[in-house]
Amino acid sequence: FAGRYELLSELGKGGMGVVFRARDRELDEEVALKVLKGGPDGDTAQVDRLRQEIKLARAITHPNVVRAFDFGESGGSRFLTMEYVPGFTLRQLTSRQGTLALGPGLQVAKQLCRGLAAVHAAGILHLDIKPQNIMVLSNGVVKLMDFGIARIEQADPSAAADGTVVGTPSYMSPEQATGRTLDPRSDLYAVGAVLFELFTGAQPFA
Repeated sequence: FAGRYELLSELGKGGMGVVFRARDRELDEEVALKVLKGGPDGDTAQVDRLRQEIKLARAITHPNVVRAFDFGESGGSRFLTMEYVPGFTLRQLTSRQGTLALGPGLQVAKQLCRGLAAVHAAGILHLDIKPQNIMVLSNGVVKLMDFGIARIEQADPSAAADGTVVGTPSYMSPEQATGRTLDPRSDLYAVGAVLFELFTGAQPFA
């Protein structure tokens, strides 16, 4: 792919595209490669979201946040590359073994909060914190990923209240669900919902 990446396996797919595990032949290392659905002249909003994802993610360097590398186009397809994280999402982990014991659960919680603190320190709101966007490595390291709907925290709070509703309903704060002004507390609400589910096995609100 793109004369540089050897596609090794499919990691997952969603509304925006497909993610592959790939080998970067120039650097001889594995990366995660997200390919956007449709061509370069397709959904402009999707292309803009992909470009925004790589731009915002590259502004953050922290061991608990997945690193983003590059954005490009090949054969009519837009793509981005990011750090390949061999492990499981928190959703996969809890689906396999249920709720976590207090000790391991607190380790997940602490690392998730450290990663989110770095995101907020960069002036960014993640806005899609959920078990599917939290990776857990075999060594216990936790990494926050997917900045597809992230946005820069507005200096003027009124500018953020545009009425647009994006995110995952089960983890969205009331202000996010109703298209009102957002700030870092909106992400903290989502963290609370994730941790509630992590320790109880149920979502706080259906």
